[in-house]
Amino acid sequence: MTMSIATNDTKPAGQRMVAVSFVIATLFTSGVTMCTGLYSADRQAVRNERVAQVNRFIDSTQKFDPLVAQLVAEVRVSAVKPATRAAVKANLLEQRSLADSASGLLTAEDRLLAEQYMDTLARADDGLERATGPLDFQPFAQAAADIAGQRTTLVASLRSGAGLPSDAKNR
Repeated sequence: MTMSIATNDTKPAGQRMVAVSFVIATLFTSGVTMCTGLYSADRQAVRNERVAQVNRFIDSTQKFDPLVAQLVAEVRVSAVKPATRAAVKANLLEQRSLADSASGLLTAEDRLLAEQYMDTLARADDGLERATGPLDFQPFAQAAADIAGQRTTLVASLRSGAGLPSDAKNR
């Protein structure tokens, strides 16, 4: 027993073409919309990661000043605690690591700022290792002052590279 399917196709060819064209246009529009949405989500994820990189670096730099103040107070009385020295060293290493990873956000010219900053962090670390009292504390103190001076410019460049406002209040 064979079955035949009867078609009752009374629509003219022009109406069928319009219907097929409408379906194709709808599928194309849906595909473009989906791809645009995926691209936009990907771009937002990249931007969020860049913002997070810059904010981690800023947070690390903001921890430095209180650590240095504590270290200076201890150096004045020639009683530097190993925990304070270790905390300053850890912060210097953290800043160096974060500056290195975030330097990809910078232009070639601004990467020189990051390299100079990382060199200054290394000088501070070296000065910290040699500092045992007030008389040999000067190399660390000079490097810490240089860090404070260079930090503002580097943070502004990183914020610009991540597409953030230039002032730290708008984090």
